[in-house]
Amino acid sequence: MRKLTLCTVLIIIGLQGALFAQTKNHNTLLDRTKTQRVFEPCTDWNIRFRDIVELKYGSKMILDINQTSDYNYFRPMDSLLIRFKDAISFYQDSLNNLGTAHVRIDFVIDENSDTRKIRFKKYAADGDSYLSNGSGNKVSMLKLESDTVRLIILKKVTMHKSFYEPRAIQATFILNNYSDINNIIAEQAVIQQAIDTLRQTKQARLHYADTSGGRNWFATTMYKPYQIGDKKYLPRFHIYLGILNNDLDFYTKKRNDYLTLDFNIGVGLIRNTIAPCADIGIQIVRSFKKYNLDGYNYFGAYLSPYFLFEKNANGDYITNTNVFLNAQFGGDGGAEPMGLKTSKFDIGLGYLVVSKGNYFKNTTIKAYMNFKLFQSVTISPEIIATDNFKQIFPGITLKVF
Repeated sequence: MRKLTLCTVLIIIGLQGALFAQTKNHNTLLDRTKTQRVFEPCTDWNIRFRDIVELKYGSKMILDINQTSDYNYFRPMDSLLIRFKDAISFYQDSLNNLGTAHVRIDFVIDENSDTRKIRFKKYAADGDSYLSNGSGNKVSMLKLESDTVRLIILKKVTMHKSFYEPRAIQATFILNNYSDINNIIAEQAVIQQAIDTLRQTKQARLHYADTSGGRNWFATTMYKPYQIGDKKYLPRFHIYLGILNNDLDFYTKKRNDYLTLDFNIGVGLIRNTIAPCADIGIQIVRSFKKYNLDGYNYFGAYLSPYFLFEKNANGDYITNTNVFLNAQFGGDGGAEPMGLKTSKFDIGLGYLVVSKGNYFKNTTIKAYMNFKLFQSVTISPEIIATDNFKQIFPGITLKVF
């Protein structure tokens, strides 16, 4: 029992629970037990990147980290797993007698302490399953559920100017049998190559998303280092913005194209007159891929009336309604046009279809850009050409909604 003095061992045996799914309900964080806080410190709200790597024999490795430098913790994965095997050796007899049950083993390494914490959770099989040959002469028990091995690293706390760096990161292995961890150790070269690829891709191909969204964007990566096919598509690498609970979401997620009805109101400056205005129209939103990320763009058609007021010959106020038919195109705010950070940006052309009063004459068109600066505030600089392009002057419109 000498090895027990090197680690703090907590053995918890349970019969229920999920091996891989994690909650996205942030309201339950305060209700978590002390055991959950120790052995399940990584939740969807405090990690930035989740990477799902498909290995041999149906095994998977899932990395949950906070920043790209965290990949360095898992690069010597073989050393971490050898330490893990050595730490659980005292429980080997119980693990060898699982039968068709499956097990989850959590191994916590705390950089601020010499102690190691271990948790074992056993899950009873859903009924008795057997494997029989064609004649039925040989029958053996069949284990269907996977075992889970999770390595959790509590990093040393680092204080930055305005925040504490999140501490917990983890590597989870989904295995046919926990003893397959030996196969993972043998794949060290592939795992190192996968980790290097994940880090480099995050640093290079996701740069524009990081500068646009700061520390508030999250991404899930699916990586298949052993996939065989056209070299152009090897290795298969896919990134999804957001934290997915499992790799099935990559295949069940449908293209999100849809039609919207939009309306907003505002005020515009026409020559030297301030006029109330509105937009009402339809918009087609289409998803697309940029740097392997999910994004969207949209095409819209709008009727945009301006309500201009003046006095008639009797001194009474009348309303002159001038209506533009606008067509515009735009997308999400990753581009930062002209250095202006915006959550939404589009450009458009408008043609005057209803004219009243003396503000516009003959053929009139306008070109404009929409910059959505806040959640519901948009500013739109414009260039208006009227009287068959004989007069050109600038305008600006402020919209809400």
